[in-house]
Amino acid sequence: MLSAPADGHAVAVYIGDTHALLATGAASWTLADLVPLVRLQKMPSFLFVRREAKWKDFEELERDVKANPGRYKTAILGKGSIDEVTLSFMAARGFQTVLVPYASPSERYASLLGGHTDILYEQAGDVLRFLRAGEMRPVLVFNERRVKEFPQVPSAGERGYPVYLPQFRTIVTKAGVSKEIVRAYERAFLELARDPEFRRFNAEENLATEDSILGSEATRAFLERELSRMRYLMEQLGLRRR
Repeated sequence: MLSAPADGHAVAVYIGDTHALLATGAASWTLADLVPLVRLQKMPSFLFVRREAKWKDFEELERDVKANPGRYKTAILGKGSIDEVTLSFMAARGFQTVLVPYASPSERYASLLGGHTDILYEQAGDVLRFLRAGEMRPVLVFNERRVKEFPQVPSAGERGYPVYLPQFRTIVTKAGVSKEIVRAYERAFLELARDPEFRRFNAEENLATEDSILGSEATRAFLERELSRMRYLMEQLGLRRR
């Protein structure tokens, strides 16, 4: 997309883990190289355990992890990811597990279900089939408040871990595209977002939050806030490249 002409013919899905590359200092682009068109999804992440895990809730898990630092393993996406930032933040507060990276989502899920790891960091919509089958269960949600789909699951802030880095899906194009093209894309995507089938898909299949949909300017402001938050956390935790 960035190598294409700035004529609006090339757009990209831009997600939280891609955005995190800017915060690590590993990206070859800057936020100024992009024009956000819309945000279509925002999903909080969770900690999941297997159905048969010995911990009935996060309180029991937290107590065990703090008593046995480094004994348990958490499946994550990889280095420099939102996963690593969040779990490193928790480790600094005593919730210390071994972070095991799996680039493939299916490998992450299999590692938990097969007992190779003990905890999974993921969005609920991505493991919905396992939740519906009762093979996994959530114990903590990284959101400012509990979510209605899992009212029994505490928010991270409740347990003393105020770190909220949601996964999201935005649509972006290359900087330099005309305002007319940006407005045309924005109108089209916002019309799509109002479609009942898309709203059902977002809510029921992805468990996206009700405030997911943002227009172009609001999406830019959101990306700037998230980048600032991630950079601050990474610097505090020693994860940012110098």
